[in-house]
Order: sequence, then structure tokens, then C-alpha cells
Amino acid sequence: MVNANFFGPSATFHHVGLAISNTQQSLIGNLNMVEDSIQRVKVGFMNIGDCHVEVIQPTTEDSPVQNSIKKGNKLVHLCFEVDDIDDGLLHTISHKFKVIQNPTPAVAFGGRKIAWVFHPVWGLFELLERKPSIEDHSV
Repeated sequence: MVNANFFGPSATFHHVGLAISNTQQSLIGNLNMVEDSIQRVKVGFMNIGDCHVEVIQPTTEDSPVQNSIKKGNKLVHLCFEVDDIDDGLLHTISHKFKVIQNPTPAVAFGGRKIAWVFHPVWGLFELLERKPSIEDHSV
């Protein structure tokens, strides 16, 4: 088994992102969706067993997730949570990932930063900066 440390030593799996179209929303049920105008999507979260699943619905025709839906791809990305998003990006770059979107606040995560990276073999990944611990009193 290969232990790939693409995202740095603090990286832990957070969730899988699945794309849905506007018409498929009714199939999900009563899922609380939050709009993120920066990402041009609505997102909601549910648990399937021990796995967190982010349901992603485009809000515009130029939404990044729109291409996945047009191609019939439901699985959009895997997300890993990291202590320091800039350090995580340095790790990805050293493993031949291309940064698609630099760190930006995300509505779905209370303003915590996310970044997007792509690898020609492994695909699309989201990095999510972990909340500071309660003991962290820095400003």
C-alpha cells in the first residue's frame, strides 16, 4: 500500500462532493442548502454511514460544477482538511498538482478558507483549512 502524503502531515479526509442538477434536488429530500455566490453553487451536507457527503448544485450556467453535470459525472471531488492551507498547497504543488483556485473563504464552512487543486491522474481535490483549536488565542 502506498501512503501518499499529497496534502501534508496534518491532512485528514473531510468529505466527498457530489454534483446534482436543479431538477435532481427533489430526489434528495429535505436537505438544507446554503448558497455560496463566490463558488456559484448551493451546497448541503448529509452523512452516509461514516462519510460526509457534500451535495453541490450549480446556481449559474458558468458554475464550475456545471461541466461535471453535463458530462454525467456525479463524483466531483474529495476534500481534505489541513491545519494550514498555504502549507497544504505547497505539498500539492510538490506532487505535481495544479492550483485551480487560490484560498478563498467559503460560506458553507463559516468563512474558513478553501482551495482547489487538480492532478492529471488523481483528479480534483478541495483543501479546507481546519478551524483553529480552542487553545489557539492568536489574533
